[in-house]
Amino acid sequence: LSIMCPYCSTVHSGGRKGQPDVTLSPSRKLHSLLCARKGKKGANEACSLHADVLGNIMSFTMSLKITLRPAGVEDEAFLFDLFREVRAGRFDFHPGGHPQMAVMVRLQFEAFEHTLAVQHPGSEHSIILLDDVAVGRLRWERDETGFQLADISILPERQRKGIGTAVVKELMAEGLPVRCTVARANLGAVQFFRGLGFEVAEQDAAYLRMRV
Repeated sequence: LSIMCPYCSTVHSGGRKGQPDVTLSPSRKLHSLLCARKGKKGANEACSLHADVLGNIMSFTMSLKITLRPAGVEDEAFLFDLFREVRAGRFDFHPGGHPQMAVMVRLQFEAFEHTLAVQHPGSEHSIILLDDVAVGRLRWERDETGFQLADISILPERQRKGIGTAVVKELMAEGLPVRCTVARANLGAVQFFRGLGFEVAEQDAAYLRMRV
């Protein structure tokens, strides 16, 4: 299996027999964009500079089918479960736990969704699918200055498998700035975005405003 850049004709090969086609993966889109920016003379340079990036993305896009579909009212149950599981460390759900815990979590979920809708009224809301099974959600909005990530969440058992990375890189491949706001206390999210090249643009006592 291989990916050929339509601008410089470089072929990036990899994968094993039986793995799915990757010609529409984020790596091809990213590479094509870089080569288009560099122009003909700099195309080969773009290939060499980003060979490692392409290899890393291909390593999981070759074996995973990650897609997005619009979120609908039928997804509320999944979104509630996602909210609860991502924040499981804050809640006590074992048998015999506080009987009002489920009510409290439901109220927090509804407040969170309401806040997202109010703060990002024009945002796109998608369900992240892995092999056609819901594993997360993405909410973002775009304007003339770039992308604002309102929320990206992946089920805990599906984290650290490259899913979130692939989704964010797809936005980055558009060549526009990508921004997000992360709670200082959410060390996992801070590390995730730093690993993608995000830097702190502004900060206060509670939040980091990051961009790439």
